[in-house]
Amino acid sequence: MQAIKIFSDPIWQARFPGRLDKIIERANAYKTQKEVVNNVLSGEVIQRYNFKDNPHEWSELEEFNKWFVPNMEKVWNDWDCQLDEWQELRFKSWINYSNKGNYQLEHTHPNDVMTVIFYLNKPKDTASLQVQNPMMYHWNNNTKTQFWKDIPSTTGDVIVIPGWMLHRVDINESEEERISITINATIITKEGH
Repeated sequence: MQAIKIFSDPIWQARFPGRLDKIIERANAYKTQKEVVNNVLSGEVIQRYNFKDNPHEWSELEEFNKWFVPNMEKVWNDWDCQLDEWQELRFKSWINYSNKGNYQLEHTHPNDVMTVIFYLNKPKDTASLQVQNPMMYHWNNNTKTQFWKDIPSTTGDVIVIPGWMLHRVDINESEEERISITINATIITKEGH
């Protein structure tokens, strides 16, 4: 017997082949900008954002964006996503900083069709992105089933999940800071419609 692939794969991963040093430098400078909002999430992860200065729009991410667009289109097509003529995608992004002992509780991005996680620094074997297996509802009487699964990743990796997927970040047990850029894509109505 074998599985029949008739549904899209919800989790995608690739490695950005470009340089990270200038992006990391800008991400570190972002911490001290006056206009940046510092939001302490559950588990003490610090989310920093300024929607007038989205990280995905930085010149330092130009190479990343050129590389990512065809990859995003591949996922978009696999997910059978489409836009009507009166719709368009809106992107927003922020940076999460996680120090030793920090974690992030489970959550979704319910209004977003796509969530992208780009690791600028990912400590080895810790602080992993975890997703809840959507099949868990069939296993609630099996105490040995692991409902949460780590997505193995390292610095430079890019992970794409649907916004509806329940996810969290495991405890950072390293002395290294975990730094990731999150980019969300939302379908909105075009101006004038």
